[in-house]
Amino acid sequence: MIVLLLVSTVVLLRLSETRVAWLQWEVNFHFAAVATFLFVLRDVGIVYLGNIMRHSPRNDMTAFVYILLSYTVIPVTLSAMGIEFVTALFVPHWNSSGALTIIPVLAEVLIVYVVLWRVWIKKVAID
Repeated sequence: MIVLLLVSTVVLLRLSETRVAWLQWEVNFHFAAVATFLFVLRDVGIVYLGNIMRHSPRNDMTAFVYILLSYTVIPVTLSAMGIEFVTALFVPHWNSSGALTIIPVLAEVLIVYVVLWRVWIKKVAID
């Protein structure tokens, strides 16, 4: 599934224009496609992490709730507090620079997969 998503992202990047006007925002489509791919990688990592950390029939639903909160409640709360730039960790900022669009998500992906690797080594590789 990840390979299919990566291939479709690359095809979209090759066939698209760089900037697209969407709802009166100038969106850099290449940054948006890469950020979307990184958010999907983060979400898949969160699901895997939830399934590896403890064995329970509710792991997938718990991961779904975490992902739902990270896309809805947390960004709205941060925006209401006036910390708009921190919301780039939870939702994509399509009309921002490349640094604000990609770097926070890339950091999250790295953190999730480092934690996943450590849990994998601790729980699964030992068993």
